[in-house]
Amino acid sequence: MKIQFPEWLTRKSALVLGLATMLPALSQAAPPPDQLVSQDTIALLTVPDLNGLKTATKQSAQWKILHEPALKPFKDKLWNGFSSNILKPLEEEIQFKLSDGLALLQGQLTFAISGGGPINIDEPDVDFLVILDSGKNETQLTAILDEARKRMRDGEVPFEEKSIRGARFIKIPTGNPDFDLWLGQSDELLLASNSQEELEKVIARQKGGSVPSLARNPKYQAQKAALFRDSLVYGWLHLEPIVDAVKTTLAKAEQENGPNQMGISPAAVVQAIGVTGLVDASFGYYEKPDGSYVELALGVPQNLRTGIFKMLASNPNDSSPPPFVPANVDSFSRWRIDLNQVWSDIEAMVGRISPLMTGMLQISLSQIGKQTDPNFDFKRNFIGNLGDDLISYSQSPASGSLEDMATQPGLFLIGARDADQLASAVNTLLTEFGLQPKSTKFLGRTVYDISTPGADFDSAATQVSFVANSGYLAVSTDRSIMESFLRSGSNNAGERPLQANAMMKAAAAKVGGLRTGLFLFQNDKESVKSAYNMFRENPEFIEMILSDTAVEMDLADGESNPADWIDISLLPPFSQIEKYFGITVMTGSVEPVGFRLKAYTPTPPGL
Repeated sequence: MKIQFPEWLTRKSALVLGLATMLPALSQAAPPPDQLVSQDTIALLTVPDLNGLKTATKQSAQWKILHEPALKPFKDKLWNGFSSNILKPLEEEIQFKLSDGLALLQGQLTFAISGGGPINIDEPDVDFLVILDSGKNETQLTAILDEARKRMRDGEVPFEEKSIRGARFIKIPTGNPDFDLWLGQSDELLLASNSQEELEKVIARQKGGSVPSLARNPKYQAQKAALFRDSLVYGWLHLEPIVDAVKTTLAKAEQENGPNQMGISPAAVVQAIGVTGLVDASFGYYEKPDGSYVELALGVPQNLRTGIFKMLASNPNDSSPPPFVPANVDSFSRWRIDLNQVWSDIEAMVGRISPLMTGMLQISLSQIGKQTDPNFDFKRNFIGNLGDDLISYSQSPASGSLEDMATQPGLFLIGARDADQLASAVNTLLTEFGLQPKSTKFLGRTVYDISTPGADFDSAATQVSFVANSGYLAVSTDRSIMESFLRSGSNNAGERPLQANAMMKAAAAKVGGLRTGLFLFQNDKESVKSAYNMFRENPEFIEMILSDTAVEMDLADGESNPADWIDISLLPPFSQIEKYFGITVMTGSVEPVGFRLKAYTPTPPGL
């Protein structure tokens, strides 16, 4: 007889059955990293979702170039050499296929260091923790650990088995009585630490316990909200306890030994340079369809900002490329920092360290340049003429030769209140120190040239030129780029400026724009092209480096020499891979909580 259930009961049964089917999968989802690690975490580095990282990076230019057909011959030879000479022998020695281990990389991979109290710099007592989430490969993880135990028994490697909150662990002595390695599995998580207590807390958090975690730390949470939320990889370093430990150590040493002969207190030095204002440092990396992003932050609150951090805290200002910067640059940077104010901050910092040093500094500065010009005043003629602008840019070397790569043309510019007076002051200072500049005229401007000794007896002297022009003191070792700068203001200069680069401006807008006070531009295509062609044109240079490396790694015998795996002749012309390279931009800004750098590499137009 067929039993007919009411329709409502059928629907309810289906719902219950569906939920019951989902529960095992839901139970395997491990908490995020900050909910597993300790509230006292000092350092955290994590990939919160390895599968997500794999998926995102497959859309990146870096991943796609690895699968470029033109590179296949080079890549195949490199992989065969590495696999035959390093990978396979290693797997045979440890009796484990690394590909099996890589299959476990499903969820998070987290490294953390924590301390339960004040840090002792001399003898740091900290706990480390490694978490690997195997996701759906929990059974495979169990089999790998069981096999590891078996091999350790067969090899008579001493270890002790123990259960921690129902999870199986092994304790491996390291020879240090204060440091043992714990390794085990809790559901889908592979855990390793030097602390049984730390592991107990992690498992308790994993099971839903209320043990305090890093997620409750307000300083960490501030950075998480700012740059960790979408990050595929991120890291956080809590600097406050480290700075406190340094201060305690210095104070103890000073108490035992007293101040030095100059009356300088090491603790006062740390305070004066501003280190005591450091709170934390962090970074995050993420991918979007339009490109790759990296953000870095240094926590130094405005009310704690002294010393070097007060100097670096420049106000937002125009950081775009000036009209005289040509479009064909490899790199460009502009930093709107008030150099006159920086000097004042340096003097104040020295004064806080030692009033005696301040007096000695002032006396020394008052004598500089007097032998060359009795009326010369260093602070008035040199410091007083410094402006609030630092610019540098470089262009591609003439060829891929080692010589041209080493002498890549570049120009460095210092903003000046009076550029002519600043150039004259530099001329006086160099003359005072025995480097007599020679002056010539170019387009009505006075160009000063000096020859500096080479790095060794075999090196030729280097010529450095400097000139005042357009409100800047320009310095270069390449006369041609210097002359191009001097011609840039003329009507027949004829060069398209970098500021007209629409791709650069659009990219800068993604990371804060061109008025943050700090901007950097990198033409990745041209930079990589120069290095790539240098490798192709000078294979003997690479072979020499690889041979030296092989000797260091004891791989110089027979076919195991890495120089035999990396065949430069198999590299295709750069034109076949240039579509994978575009540009990178970076901006820097000063915020009430600290300093932030944002970098962005747009997806190259060719992709």
